Amino acid sequence: MITKIHSKYYDLSNFKHPGGDIPLKLADGRDATELFESHHLFSERSKLESIMQKYEITASETINIPDNDDFDWNETLNSEFTKEFKEIVNNFLKYKNIKASWNETIKNTILFGIYLTNLYYYYQSNYIALLLYPLSLWIFTVNIYHDASHFALSHNPFINKLGTFTALMFSLTYCWYHQHVIGHHCYVNLISKDPDLYHSPLYLRHTPNIRKNKYHTYQNITFGLLWMVAVPLGLMYTGFVKSLQGKPYNRVVKLSKSLDKKTMYYELVFVMLYMVVLPYMFTKKFIFVFYPYIAYSFLFMICTQINHLTEDTFYHHKNYYIHQILNSRNVAPQSYLMNIFTGGLNLQIEHHLLPSVNHGHLRKIQPKIEALCKKHNIQYNCSNSLIEALYKHYKHVLRYTT
Repeated sequence: MITKIHSKYYDLSNFKHPGGDIPLKLADGRDATELFESHHLFSERSKLESIMQKYEITASETINIPDNDDFDWNETLNSEFTKEFKEIVNNFLKYKNIKASWNETIKNTILFGIYLTNLYYYYQSNYIALLLYPLSLWIFTVNIYHDASHFALSHNPFINKLGTFTALMFSLTYCWYHQHVIGHHCYVNLISKDPDLYHSPLYLRHTPNIRKNKYHTYQNITFGLLWMVAVPLGLMYTGFVKSLQGKPYNRVVKLSKSLDKKTMYYELVFVMLYMVVLPYMFTKKFIFVFYPYIAYSFLFMICTQINHLTEDTFYHHKNYYIHQILNSRNVAPQSYLMNIFTGGLNLQIEHHLLPSVNHGHLRKIQPKIEALCKKHNIQYNCSNSLIEALYKHYKHVLRYTT
């Protein structure tokens, strides 16, 4: 299990990572500098270097992992902004308390209870339950799955892994790790690096390096229709097929040789049973099969597309942390209801800076991050409402129709 961090090679085959084996598998065979730095903000630097030194190996002709040159890590780690940012984070948050708190666990338990109640009446062919079912499913799953995939649900690797199984209708875990954790989070809005820029390129154009065609002319009208099938046909089906082909995920993310592809088959069978077979067996009505997934997909897109795909969130900066800020957008960051509805995705700036921190802590530190950005004259993108954020996204979509 060979990886490269800050231009040095490491063999992590015998390393027992406290966060489990998934993080190591994500780093295998690639330059994992961004993954490493973004998930070790709370670790003492000298201790990290001491541990890493034990696994350092000499590069040979059989090992060739290209360096990522998207960020200047010397400038990133030594800038005044980064030093102040890390000081604020480590003073305000303590490592042992950065995962889901008891309050967050109680909240998730209540959301689970609401979802199960809704599910019972949904299986009884209740039409009110049908309308509410996608919403209750979305809110329950987004509040657990997203944090779990970033190892932010618990310090226990098994609980994080278990958490990723709560929302397989999001995406198969193999695909999600490549698209979201490896690709999007490390290289947000970087052309030819961020896979989120290349979903449905035939019908949606988000960057100038996607060749314009006749369908893009109408994308400001058709994007809403695409949102309805984005999860089942995009994240699920297309992600599954492309991963089996062994090609880079969404053109840009090299597939891990260590992650087990076989899990995709089991997960896909579960999703088909859970979202298609069982609903039809209980209700005998096709609307109870198709509507929930369409509505769930629409909710997913509402809460994710507004965070980065806006006209004022495309700026490449050589400082990794500043880049995360410039290319992200918060939405009503102090609203508790918005926080529940989006599973903390409304605090996108803080989440991209602190992916291993549970979203339940981000509202508290948000004012401090915003003040730090103001002090250093860094653009801090924030919408006061969901409507405003959606309008910002619409203007971005409209921009690439011409």
